[in-house]
Parts: sequence; structure tokens; C-alpha cells
Amino acid sequence: MAAAHTTVLELLGKQVSFVYTIDISSIAHSLDCSGVITNIVISLNDEPQISIDDGDFYKLSELSDFKLV
Repeated sequence: MAAAHTTVLELLGKQVSFVYTIDISSIAHSLDCSGVITNIVISLNDEPQISIDDGDFYKLSELSDFKLV
């Protein structure tokens, strides 16, 4: 994450960029993503997730090269 003291709620409304890697048919594809965090999901049974520009949701642990822009 951007900084150790940053909480997921503080990211709401911030412009971010990150790399998301997904396996399709056992082949890794990396997607460069950027936008404004518009949604945050906090669960008692799972890790926090974010969505950018009201789009897909991403688990924070699955993101690499995460930056506040």
C-alpha cells in the first residue's frame, strides 16, 4: 500500500494507479489501472476491496505498484 499508516477509508475519493495481474488459461496478464476510488468494501470475513470509477472491484492484496497520483 502507499504508506503503512494509510487506512483503506482514507483512500476513498483519491486518484490512484496500480497493476493488477490475472491468470487466464494459466497465462498471467497484467493490467495497468488508474482512476478515482469510488467504492470500498469492508468485510468481517475477507480483506478490503476497492473499485475505481464505479467499475470492477479489486482485493488490495492482489495489487502491485500501488500509488497515489
